Amino acid sequence: MESNGMPGAIHTTENVFERMQGKFQFEERGWMDIKGKGRMRTYLCEGFKI
Repeated sequence: MESNGMPGAIHTTENVFERMQGKFQFEERGWMDIKGKGRMRTYLCEGFKI
């Protein structure tokens, strides 16, 4: 995940998104080829949900 991330952002997997979406806001990045994992849907965590 780190090699595909963006500076100052938290790049997460779909599993993290599903578990934390009630507490945090996310932006979908779409499907990406993740080193050592294959093709995965990923998200950027934008901060706490207000």
